Amino acid sequence: MKHITITFLLFFSLNLYGQNFNTYELLTNQGELPKEFTTPSSVKYQKQIEAEIDKESKKRTKKDQKQFYLQSNFSIDKMLRSGKVLYNDPISSYISEVAQLVLKNENEIQAKDLKFYTVRSSIVNAFATNNGEVFVTLGLLAKLENEAQLAFILSHEISHVQKEHVLNFYMEAQDINRNIGKRGIFRQTSFDDALLAKSNYSKDIEIEADHVGLTRFQRSPYSLEALGNVFDVLRYANHPYANIPFEQSFLESEHLRLPEDYFLKEINPILPPEEGEEENSTHPSLEWREKAMKEHIEGKPNAGKQEYLIPKARFENIRKTARFELAHLYLHYQQYQRAIYQAFLLKQDDKNSLFLDKVIAKALYGLSKFRNDEKNKTYKVEEIQGEIQQVYNLTEKLTDKELNVLALHYIWTASQKYPNDEELSDIRKDCFEELARYHCEDKDYFSSTPSSQKGNQKKEENKDTSLEAYKKGGDDYDDKFSFAKYAFVDLLKDSSFVNAFDESLAFRKKMVKRDKYYDTKEGLRELNKYNKRIRKKGYRLGIDKVVVVDPFYLKLDLRKDNVVQYERTEKSQEEFVELLEKNGKAAGLDLQILDKHALKKDGIEEFNDITLLNDWFSEQTSFDGFLMAGTQQEAINNLAKKYGTDYFVWTGTISVRESNYKAKLMLLTSIVYPIFLPFTIYSLVKGSHDMLYFNVLYDVSSGRYSTIKFEYLKKSDSNSILNAQIGDAFHQITSQSKNKK
Repeated sequence: MKHITITFLLFFSLNLYGQNFNTYELLTNQGELPKEFTTPSSVKYQKQIEAEIDKESKKRTKKDQKQFYLQSNFSIDKMLRSGKVLYNDPISSYISEVAQLVLKNENEIQAKDLKFYTVRSSIVNAFATNNGEVFVTLGLLAKLENEAQLAFILSHEISHVQKEHVLNFYMEAQDINRNIGKRGIFRQTSFDDALLAKSNYSKDIEIEADHVGLTRFQRSPYSLEALGNVFDVLRYANHPYANIPFEQSFLESEHLRLPEDYFLKEINPILPPEEGEEENSTHPSLEWREKAMKEHIEGKPNAGKQEYLIPKARFENIRKTARFELAHLYLHYQQYQRAIYQAFLLKQDDKNSLFLDKVIAKALYGLSKFRNDEKNKTYKVEEIQGEIQQVYNLTEKLTDKELNVLALHYIWTASQKYPNDEELSDIRKDCFEELARYHCEDKDYFSSTPSSQKGNQKKEENKDTSLEAYKKGGDDYDDKFSFAKYAFVDLLKDSSFVNAFDESLAFRKKMVKRDKYYDTKEGLRELNKYNKRIRKKGYRLGIDKVVVVDPFYLKLDLRKDNVVQYERTEKSQEEFVELLEKNGKAAGLDLQILDKHALKKDGIEEFNDITLLNDWFSEQTSFDGFLMAGTQQEAINNLAKKYGTDYFVWTGTISVRESNYKAKLMLLTSIVYPIFLPFTIYSLVKGSHDMLYFNVLYDVSSGRYSTIKFEYLKKSDSNSILNAQIGDAFHQITSQSKNKK
């Protein structure tokens, strides 16, 4: 009976703390948006300077403090509204609970004075603000070994808040800049002196945070012995969370066998990074910090202390969630080899995960798309350490055709396993079309007879079929010896596969016919006529409903020390949205604006939509013009249905004010001709103005876009100028070409 009870409790705890990883869904914000999000930055800034600045302080000190609070409030709010920070999610709740346990017996600072957030980033990091926000990245959580290590990291970050390190560093840096400037205005080394002074001060701050944090951690119920490898988390931050050999059979099937010479026989070992404190480094070396930690806790009592105060299953579930999230983040930032290896590691325990199968399918799809579009890689296989090197090596060895075939084979197999998955269906169709367009005129290339040898490597006696021989042997070499010939042996017997292949070949013929037409005089005339009309009259898209996503405004003044005009930007942001609404109404456009700056506490669903759309937009811009499904395309398609349109607009304005160099020349003239002095003074005060207005419309279902406006003007961002630009953009969207019915 006791055994049954324990089993039931374990099962209950696992279900209470997590989700089914076979059907994993990405984290989203839940509940209400926090007050920190919905309160305008300017309001928080004004309250802070009233509460924090001592009226008896020196004028210069007050000025520096005001500037710090201005910059920090607006910068923190930018982070909070960026979509990278999670609210009311299981991970942030867990972090907050651990912090409460760390601070349970503290008097100087309490958990209620702090707020804890998870950041959607693969970087291994944690950081804190002077306002009491503590941020922990998914990358860090994915690497931790136990709950006590998280408690130690939180102890360190809380110390930064407690000691007001961010404010103190800013104030110290301001003094350093002034003193160096006075003493070394004509010295070449003044910048180096300033850098060294700031670095030394920053190191002092980190040392203090380590000491105070360790003292706090020591008072907590957490085990000192559990800290053993905590600095290895930072030391090996750039490596995967595990180092398991990548199996050659992982991407293979019965008839798709990868050549053995595409796999390395020896892998570069993971070496510890070179340590030793750099003179200008802003942090003490990890080696020094680790030694100091061990000396601090040596001999300290550890009886009764624990690795976990919250059930271990909760930590393991949180860490696993972070690792699943990282697989998606690697996809989002086109780190496709990392995504494949991360999914491979996670599939050791979750072999039947739809989420992981799709991560691999999307990664192979992305690699093939980028290769076919001749995008250059930015890594060197020989410099990569650990078992992940095998994945980088394989993707480099594969020819363009082989990579396309491998991607299509994996995606087809996955889509057969999950026949109702829309994303797999969409990328399968695109992968077929890529294969037909770039590599195959017909199906005859592919063999319907199984290969006789694993790896398809030596089809002829004494024939060198290595990649090097392929490169020397001509373009048709892989047609004779590539494993790709035999990849579809069984699939060519499947009528649905054959039909899909035939459709892609028909698509190829259509593309070839189109390209040939636009190479003719008639086609070129039509293309030039279209482009001329666009330049002269703009687009005439005939669209009656659009959604504007997260309209953007930024005011800069290059004449001032503080270039970003935070408060004026906030006010202009509100006015910009009003102008969009006004012009949308005038154009007869059914317009909906998703503005994160205007959200109330119950606006969490709209904020999630903005985050998803902005993630999709950033992916599309990184694709540099070629059409490719986003990593969350199914969710995007659902948003198009939700808002009743496929058309979404990203628009914004950047206003720049700078010194008027013509006015400075006039000043010299005024010395000789004083009559010009009044005009010169006016020009100097006014300065010169520049502005950029952009308006980009996307069909989010297809990925096709139109750059409606991208105007650089030597004018100020007055309402009349903005009205003209917005009005013209909306007119292009709503007006219809005479050729359209």
